[in-house]
Amino acid sequence: MRRDPERLGREKVLRQGTLQGKGPVMKPSKSMKIGILTYFWADNPGTFLQAYCMVRAFAERLGRDRVELINYRVRNPGLEFNVRHVWLGNLIRDVKRHRMYRQLRTRHLPLSGSALTTKNTREALRFIRGLKYDMIVVGSDTILQFLPHHFANGSVPPYWLDSSVSARKVACSASSGAMEPDMLSSEQRRRLRTSIRQFSLVGVRDEPTFRLMEALSSDESCKAEFVPDPTFIFDINRVEAERYLSQRGVNLSRPLVMLHLPSSFAPRARISEAFRARGYQVVSLASGGHGDIILSDASPFEWAGLFRYAKVVLTDRFHGTVFSLKNNTPVLSMDVHKNRTTHQGHSKVRDLLARFSMDGIHYLNACSGELPSANEICRRAEIAMASFDRDAVAEKVEAMKDCFNRFVDKACDATLRGQPESRAGTRKRLFPEESHD
Repeated sequence: MRRDPERLGREKVLRQGTLQGKGPVMKPSKSMKIGILTYFWADNPGTFLQAYCMVRAFAERLGRDRVELINYRVRNPGLEFNVRHVWLGNLIRDVKRHRMYRQLRTRHLPLSGSALTTKNTREALRFIRGLKYDMIVVGSDTILQFLPHHFANGSVPPYWLDSSVSARKVACSASSGAMEPDMLSSEQRRRLRTSIRQFSLVGVRDEPTFRLMEALSSDESCKAEFVPDPTFIFDINRVEAERYLSQRGVNLSRPLVMLHLPSSFAPRARISEAFRARGYQVVSLASGGHGDIILSDASPFEWAGLFRYAKVVLTDRFHGTVFSLKNNTPVLSMDVHKNRTTHQGHSKVRDLLARFSMDGIHYLNACSGELPSANEICRRAEIAMASFDRDAVAEKVEAMKDCFNRFVDKACDATLRGQPESRAGTRKRLFPEESHD
C-alpha cells in the first residue's frame, strides 16, 4: 500500500482547519474509526457532491477526525480524451476542469492515508480490512452495480462487503442502477445474499435497488429501506453561482434553457435549434454541447446553484434532476441509455421523480421504442414548465432532507451507543456556510 500524494496536501489543510469551520469538534474516541466507501474520483459534480455530503453528514455527528473516505478506486482518474476534444477550446477547458477537480478533492475530501486502485475484489477487501474501521458506510451512488468485468469473470464488486470485513456495515443511499437478479449467476446471487445479511442497516436510493434486495432476500424479510441521496442536505450557495454566471457573461434577462445531455443522444443539436427558434438562450452543462454558452468548467459548488436561473432543465443525469428540484426549477428528465432502465421500465431517475409525483409529465423514456423528435421533446419541456408545482416540490425536498438525516442519526446512534461522549441524534455544524474558493 502506498501513501496517496493527494493526502499529503490534504493533511496540511486539515491541520489548518479548512474543513472544521468555527465550531468546536467533539473529541473523538481513539478506538473509533469510520470509513465511507463510495465513488469520489471522477471529474463529475454529482459524484463529488455526494461524497462531500456523506462526509459532512457523518462527521457532523461523530466528529471530523473519526470519518474519512476509503481511498479505494476501481480506476485512476484522468482526463479522458474522445472525439469532442478535437476542438482546442474543449481540450483546454477540460484540462483546466480536471486540474480543478484534483484541487477540490485535495481540499474538501478527507481520504484514508493508504490508497489502492484495482479491479480485483480480493485485493480490495484485503485493503479495506487492513484499515481496521469500526464502521464502514457503503454509499451513496451506484456503487452496488456490476461493471463489465464482474459479469465477465463472475466476481462481485467489493462494495458488497463480505464476512471477512469485521466492521459494522451500513449501506446508505446505495444504488445498484438498473441491475436485475436474472443478470447474475447463481453464485453471484448467493454471495450478494450473504453480504446483505452482514449489514446492520440497508438504505437504498431507488426502487430498482429495493426490488433487487427483495429478490435476494427470498423467504427472509427484506431489511432494505428507502434513503434519499445525500445531496438533498447540501446548502446551495447562490453567491457562487451568480458570480460564476457573471464572469461567464450569461445574460440573465433573456429566458434560458439548460441542457445536460450526452453527445450520443442524436436529437441534442436539433433540440438546441428548436429552443433558439422559440427565443431561448441555450446553455449546455456538458463540454462539446450544442449550447450558445458552455458551462462545463463550473466547480461543483457553482454548478449546484446554476439550475435556479433556467426556465427549464433537460437532463439525463440523476444529480442534474436532484439539483433542478432543489433549485425549484422545472425539469424534463430522460433516460437515453437502455442499460439505465430495467425491463419493467424502472430507473433511478424515474424513481426519483415518482417520489415527487412527477414521473408522468416530467419524465421521458427516450430509449424505448421510436426516438422522440426534437419538437416533441421541446413540447414536453413546455408542458413540464406549465405544470411545475413549486410549493409541492419545495416541501418534498425538505422531506427528502429529513428522511436522509433520520437514517444517518439511526446509523450513528447505534455506533455511539455505550460511548461516554455519545450525543446520539444530535450534530454540530462542523461545516458552516463557507467560501469554497
